[in-house]
Amino acid sequence: MCGRYTSTAAFDELALRFGITVESGTNEELTALQRRIVTVNAKGRRLVLAKWGFRPAWVNDSKLAPINARAETVGLSRLFGPAVREGRCLVPATGFNEWKAVPGQKRKQPYFVRLKSGAPFAFAGLWTPTVAADMPPTCAIITTDANDY
Repeated sequence: MCGRYTSTAAFDELALRFGITVESGTNEELTALQRRIVTVNAKGRRLVLAKWGFRPAWVNDSKLAPINARAETVGLSRLFGPAVREGRCLVPATGFNEWKAVPGQKRKQPYFVRLKSGAPFAFAGLWTPTVAADMPPTCAIITTDANDY
């Protein structure tokens, strides 16, 4: 599960790394519930602001908005299935937290993981486009078990 990550790269750095066009509205100050995502359309890659928590337009329950989708089951999910085919994206990041159990302690030890160079990288993600003014794009990260380290 990846619920805590950083994305501190400047817009020009993201544009260079991911070959994107920065559209108006993506250079705004982010709120805690917004994420920058990289999507693709006929014109190429673009940077979009999306709400954190995946919620397709057909979902009526406002409480249902997962931030993660398990890679092992995402293609079988009724919630994520259509996005696997048509709503894939990249979620730029500069680092993320993982937690490891510490023998004899109740709390896990957090570890911050990033590239040695500090350059941005991306998580695989899913997104839903804007369908109405009151429903902004939404997104989630595709996760799997951590590698051995």
